[in-house]
Amino acid sequence: HPASIYWWQVIGAFLLLSGVTFLAIRYLKKLPWLAVGWFWYLGTLVPVIGLVQVGTQAMADRYTYVPLIGLFIILAWGVPQLVDRWRHKTKLVFTILTTLFPILIATSWIQARYWQNSITLFRHTLDVTSANFVIQNNLGFELAFQSRTDDAIKHYKEALSINPDFEMAYINLGKALLSQGKLDESVNYYQNVLAIKPNYAGVHHNLGIMLLRRGEIDKAIFHFREALRIRYDYAEVYNSLGAAMAARGEIKKAIMYFKEALRIRPDLLTAEQNLNKLENKMALKSKVTLDFK
Repeated sequence: HPASIYWWQVIGAFLLLSGVTFLAIRYLKKLPWLAVGWFWYLGTLVPVIGLVQVGTQAMADRYTYVPLIGLFIILAWGVPQLVDRWRHKTKLVFTILTTLFPILIATSWIQARYWQNSITLFRHTLDVTSANFVIQNNLGFELAFQSRTDDAIKHYKEALSINPDFEMAYINLGKALLSQGKLDESVNYYQNVLAIKPNYAGVHHNLGIMLLRRGEIDKAIFHFREALRIRYDYAEVYNSLGAAMAARGEIKKAIMYFKEALRIRPDLLTAEQNLNKLENKMALKSKVTLDFK
């Protein structure tokens, strides 16, 4: 696997962890802050080391925020104790600080340029990494949000050229093409997603909506029912299925599906509006029939 960790890295990490743990236990009474900080670090790091994989990343800085408190405990107590033994500690500390502060200020100023917004951050990430399909997709999403659809499409396609099985890029590309009125192309990309991940309820739903717009009612109904097979309480799909039934002229079934959508999600406005339109239409038809009888 291209992202596999080399054996020497694993052995090195094991030796480092074992060595510091041994020292923390060995000097527990003499340096209690070492044990407190180190075991805080290990204890809070264990749940997020990837035994249960969340997302596609192998490592993420956000998982170290709480564990690093332990290392800061070691620094906060250990550095003063170490410096206290130096003969010229005042001059030495002053020299270190006056050297360190300008470096930190300059580094912060440089980093601030990258963190202006999501687009500048993602572009910088692409500059310092290679074959990064996740960031290509994320940059495309941000560009699409700013209505820069053509630019977004380029990045979605670049993501797929790197990883042809990346379903999120297919989904976002399909949405972008749909916003440009390219319905047939959008349908093709959603079908590609289902070839990779057939039990994706949201994609079945979106594909069904596009097929319904294209007039392929039976195919749309198939995908709506597939979405409900995967996720039985999907209120939006019941609403879409109701719209498909109405388009096929099965008004009673359409009303039943709209009511089911509202039972699951009483605040689903589109289902309420669709139900009211159909019920008003049926009431008007009954009235007209009654008047002529």
